Formats: sequence, C-alpha cells, structure tokens
Amino acid sequence: MKKDTLAQTLIKGLDVLECVAASKTPLSAMEVSKRTGISRPTAYRLLISLEEKGYVARESSSLFRMGSSILKLSKNELDKFELTEIAKPALIKLCEKTGETSILSILSGIDVINIARIESSKTIRIESKVGSITPAYCTATGKAILAFLEKQRRDELISRMEFIPRTKKTARNAQELIARLDTILSQGYSIDDHEYDDEMICISAPIFDMNGKVVAAIGFSGVAFRVEKGDKNEIIQSVLEAANYVSRRIGYKK
Repeated sequence: MKKDTLAQTLIKGLDVLECVAASKTPLSAMEVSKRTGISRPTAYRLLISLEEKGYVARESSSLFRMGSSILKLSKNELDKFELTEIAKPALIKLCEKTGETSILSILSGIDVINIARIESSKTIRIESKVGSITPAYCTATGKAILAFLEKQRRDELISRMEFIPRTKKTARNAQELIARLDTILSQGYSIDDHEYDDEMICISAPIFDMNGKVVAAIGFSGVAFRVEKGDKNEIIQSVLEAANYVSRRIGYKK
C-alpha cells in the first residue's frame, strides 16, 4: 500500500472512530457513511478493522459503539497523570535531600520516558526534561524497571535491544545487562554509574502497584563529582524511601 493511500485510510479510520465516539447511540455502517461522507463499503470495512482491535464493538449484528480499547488508552493516560501527582511530594523531597534533579519514568517498549521531574537548584545540574526518551539498558530508571519485570517479558525486550556503547561502562550485550539486572533485583535499586553519560551518576528504585507489578521508577540524575563526594548509602536510602512512598500510595503492600 502506498504511503498516500495508507495515510488516507488512516484518516478515514480516525473519522469513523470519532463519528462513533460522538454518537449517543450505536451506529450502523450506513449511518457512519452519511455522517462522514465515506462510502458505505469503506465505512463497514473500517468498522470491522476497528472492531478487530477492540476500538469499536457491536451492539447488534449491524450496530457499532465504542469498544474497550479506547477506554484502556484513556485510562493509561489518566493513570500517568495520577501517578505524577502522587509522586510529586516524593520527587520534591528526593531533590531536596540529594541536591540533584529527581525524575519519575515509565517503560515504553525498550526505552524509558521521563513523565515528571523536579529540577536541582544547583548551577551545574543534569538536564532531564519531561518527555525525554532514553534507552532502558543503560539508565538507572530503565534498569530498575527491567529488573523487576516478569522474566519472559524482560527477555523479550532485551532481545530487541541494540547495545550501542554510550560510554566505556555501558553494557555491551544481553548477557552483561542480565547480570546487572540480577544484581539490581537482589539489592532493590539500580545505579547508572557513568553508563549513559561520563559526567552523570543516577540512582533509581522501582515503583510497584497494588498487584505487585512494577509500573515505574523514581530516582535522580546527578552530576558525577557531587554524587561521588556524598554519602552513597544515604542517597540510596533516600531513593528507596521515595519509591516505597509512591508504591504505598498506589496500593502496594509488601
């Protein structure tokens, strides 16, 4: 399928989805056709495709309504927002105690996305913007999440990774990463010790939901020379306290 044709099909599919979402009652393919200006056969084909992915559902043999997949997407976005609000006090406290930029990240495929941060007030600091995407295999938050995933999912994600060396300390292959993740799993926290950036040290710990599933990681991005001068055990304890606080707030019980 040519790119132009694919783009047109995608736009029509979104038009159909928006049409069904805007209706207070289930719609037939004919009604969707009339409201969108798309031919009935095309509208029906698109409804069937959307049904297969769960974005629309049949009310009867010929009527369609919104499906559960769109609700799941909405819930995921709401959950992210709620998590950032819940984590905010912990991020502020962690920033104050460590003097470094605190961050909250979630896994997105083989990468991590920063969804919240409290920036250090120091003149020299690590920039860590909300929305920034970094590789999971060489970042503290990424490794903190990977280490506590179910083994099957963890291994599947690792199989898709390209181990590009960011520094001399970056994991070079799956075996090296897995060994590091095993250590993180046993100690409960992760350290990016110059693995992503030579001038950066990060420490992170996982956040668990009420089902004991890892859903995010909290930690900080620090300037290496300051972190190395500080009490690393005290910093680790602060990170673990922040992670435990957020986990408890979202229903996790050990």
